[in-house]
Amino acid sequence: MAEEKIMEEEVLNEEELEGVAGGTAQESFADREQLNKLGLYNFDKDKGFVGSLQDGFNALGKKIGFTLNVKSESSLNNKAENVYKIGNQTLTRDQFWNTVNRLMPKE
Repeated sequence: MAEEKIMEEEVLNEEELEGVAGGTAQESFADREQLNKLGLYNFDKDKGFVGSLQDGFNALGKKIGFTLNVKSESSLNNKAENVYKIGNQTLTRDQFWNTVNRLMPKE
């Protein structure tokens, strides 16, 4: 896997870190990597990391035909995992990505 260089504008400030930090930061960065592999993550410096990540999930939902909701805790000290939903069903991160991969249109 090729090393991916993070754009200078993509370095998170304290406010943006609050939206993804704690135990969820690693998951959020891994989610960005998954969305990037699918060509669905585009960093927008006006929206920041969190907004750009949400845009990626919105695009992914449209591609598979489901509403996706991914929520991370907003505390730097919180070790809670992200909450992943497809429609109204809450899933673990692994279940979420396995389901997404199964529902992806075959090209």
